[in-house]
Amino acid sequence: MTSMRARPDGPGTGSAPTYQTVTARLGDILEQNDYDFDRIPAQLSQQGQGWHAIFNPDASRQISLQLVKEFDQQSSFHITDVAFSPDGHYLAWRNGGAAHVCAANNQRGWPKVGDFPDSSISHGVWPEGPQPLFFSPDSRLVATGGEECHVLIWSVEDGSCKHKIPAHNGGVRSLAFSKEGNVLASGGGDDVVCLWDVSSGELVDEIAVEGVVYSTAWSPDGKLLAASSGSDITVWDAGTKAVLRRFGADEHGHSDLVASLVFSPCGKKLISGGFDNLIKVWSLEGDEPREWALSLQLEGQEGLICSLAVTPDGRWLLSGSKARNLMFWNLQDGHAQALLSAFKNTVTGIDVSLQDGLIATSCADGIIRLWSYEKYDMS
Repeated sequence: MTSMRARPDGPGTGSAPTYQTVTARLGDILEQNDYDFDRIPAQLSQQGQGWHAIFNPDASRQISLQLVKEFDQQSSFHITDVAFSPDGHYLAWRNGGAAHVCAANNQRGWPKVGDFPDSSISHGVWPEGPQPLFFSPDSRLVATGGEECHVLIWSVEDGSCKHKIPAHNGGVRSLAFSKEGNVLASGGGDDVVCLWDVSSGELVDEIAVEGVVYSTAWSPDGKLLAASSGSDITVWDAGTKAVLRRFGADEHGHSDLVASLVFSPCGKKLISGGFDNLIKVWSLEGDEPREWALSLQLEGQEGLICSLAVTPDGRWLLSGSKARNLMFWNLQDGHAQALLSAFKNTVTGIDVSLQDGLIATSCADGIIRLWSYEKYDMS
């Protein structure tokens, strides 16, 4: 179930609406049916061993979901992030103070390629702090960061550490390679965004912000760099480092920590998820940055929003929460499509393969899950 309402520029202004709020209440469907799936119409539910999905009765059902594979790490350490390599050959995850990489090959059983230890401190988990990882655009390198303040850049092929960079006091919270792969952005607990030369490991630039940096993201064309610091979001010109736009409380921004940022594939939207339980879609349309503004506010998913991802076609937004669920949203109109439940703890990371459409989720329950999503067959 979904409700929509428009919000004006400000109270009493009489101006035209500038953004819409879309509220999803898919959890109400289960409650109204006493959590009995047999009472829910077949087109509104789907389930398998250990998981179930509820679909929005107010939106046309577009997708079917399936659990493809589970990797249970059999470890007391939380899994804090997950990523596919851009070429689709590898899957990586973080837990126990290390990154782990396996070959994305179902015929061979997804064999492990290597372990990349970077920290002896392994407790970082939402909301205390993420431990990020990020593949380079050519899939040859993986960057990791954690509680011990270093950024490490590894060779996926031979497992060697190319650089170990003292980076951030208070731990490394976010990483992102630039489009060309020659610059790595990092953020942490010391109120700065750092830009590193990937070849040399040297500091290229340092940008001061206010607050812990939990997420950094480059636009697909490489022209913009965005970062969250506290409850604010800043967008810079990636070349000049000039501030183009800042989305704070006075711009309908978040009221609590912004935990995740992601650009749409076209680069015209920036999506943020926060500890205020809200998802905000910022339109970057317009020739002038002052024209960029909030276009959609998505609410109704229970729990702190900890992770976001967008499918390669730009159609679906996925959000993971501390309330142990994953939501699918239509990124064009904001309507919720499905609420997926399978998790026993916070959904800490989400990634969508650019090659085969698989979705990977990491969870603080110690399990990585792979999902497929396909067009719904009404027959």
